[in-house]
Amino acid sequence: MYVFNNSLAFAGTYSSVGRELWFYTPVEATAVDYIATLGGIQVYPNPFNDAITLSGLQNGQEYCLTLNDVLGRAISQYHLAARGTIGSLYLPAKIARGTYLLKLTAGETNETLRIVKQ
Repeated sequence: MYVFNNSLAFAGTYSSVGRELWFYTPVEATAVDYIATLGGIQVYPNPFNDAITLSGLQNGQEYCLTLNDVLGRAISQYHLAARGTIGSLYLPAKIARGTYLLKLTAGETNETLRIVKQ
């Protein structure tokens, strides 16, 4: 292992091929989970662009969804009366790329999920 052109490099030797050189490039992971579960409700995609889908809603149940920044400050709040088991939530385009906390309140249930905007 050594540094070559400002990159971490690894060398390997194979008897039939000769010598090879591999480079390690660190990448930043942005995905939390493609499908995440929040209080029994699936939230996807994660990371998202402009909308998330909520699956597993209880028909007739009222939900309150609050989008917070990582410091816990409320960015947006949504009230949803489920008219089926799947719903979409379109988030404001002005929301910057980054990590957010999505809080779900339904009856006695309070749960929070980390989501990422691409």
